[in-house]
Amino acid sequence: MNTARHAALLAQLEFEQLESERIAARAAVAHKMLLLRLEADEEDSGDLIDCDNASHLKRINEKRTVTLGDIEPCPNRVRRQRPPPPPTACSEINSASPRNTDSNSESTLADAIVLAIRLLAKKHRKL
Repeated sequence: MNTARHAALLAQLEFEQLESERIAARAAVAHKMLLLRLEADEEDSGDLIDCDNASHLKRINEKRTVTLGDIEPCPNRVRRQRPPPPPTACSEINSASPRNTDSNSESTLADAIVLAIRLLAKKHRKL
């Protein structure tokens, strides 16, 4: 094999390894954002119990079941105990959005993952 071809193949291999690491890092960020959203939904659902909003709670519980069933937890994640959130009015909870509104690529990837999970949940309910 000539030297130039060998060097080109090594460069391509290195590029593909770096690209794989970049994709894995983006997936890890998306996974972390998804877990943060799930925790925010769980905190919100605790406050909504007082408001007797059963349809919203049912949707949250279905989403939580599908999400936790399909995604394995990160092995390096440290679980911290959080104090319960202060009681708030229903209107404050319903108007607040726990989602990040930045238009960066990580939130776009996380939104795509959330959409995929919701589509899987709909398919799962139909079966």
